[in-house]
Amino acid sequence: LVVTELIQHQLTEDNLRAALTRLLADEQYKTSLRADYASLWHSLGSSHASSNAATEIIAVATKSRK
Repeated sequence: LVVTELIQHQLTEDNLRAALTRLLADEQYKTSLRADYASLWHSLGSSHASSNAATEIIAVATKSRK
């Protein structure tokens, strides 16, 4: 998982503060996040990212059904 999503009721002041504190203060987390972003960028490529992302999502969804 690359990004923590705070959606609807999850977006609270406490949850946002915790996510930002971790992002700003936890060096191991930042290193891991950078590696995850690099991997994601490599997987999606520099062009046609939306199409590449859709292909990756379908592949994962299909694989998990088996």
